[in-house]
Amino acid sequence: MRSSFVLAALCSSVFSFGQDLVLYGDIREHEEKRAIPDATMAIVSNGIHQFNMKSDSVGHYSIALDVGKVWRVRYSAPGRVSKLVEFDLRDTPKYDGGYGMNVDIRLFREDPSMTSPSWKSPSAPAGTTVCPPPSNGTWTTPRHAWNGCVH
Repeated sequence: MRSSFVLAALCSSVFSFGQDLVLYGDIREHEEKRAIPDATMAIVSNGIHQFNMKSDSVGHYSIALDVGKVWRVRYSAPGRVSKLVEFDLRDTPKYDGGYGMNVDIRLFREDPSMTSPSWKSPSAPAGTTVCPPPSNGTWTTPRHAWNGCVH
């Protein structure tokens, strides 16, 4: 009995080594709240694709991320609108034992009747104003805050 406890503690410490944040949750349909098995998560750090993961048969996922970086996770599934979530962990201090964050995701069903979706517009943090794009309709420079607008 004691040896199994020591083995479990040893395995736990080996698997948690280097995992500063464990991001976990469930991926479900927005309309019916049913689980989406095998949903894909594309994980990007500092603009570089790191790896892909899949949710399990009940839509659950768990991703280990390091602090000190900016992470983007794109949640997607066939027939569903993907969702991109950014986690800015640059100023997050290391914590012995790590952090855990529950992020449940709901994905909308795709609607082919939408010809000019609003998600093509730039997004901004809460409390800022999004300015219309330049007259040519494209953003040629990185978006930045200027005069209360996000460009």
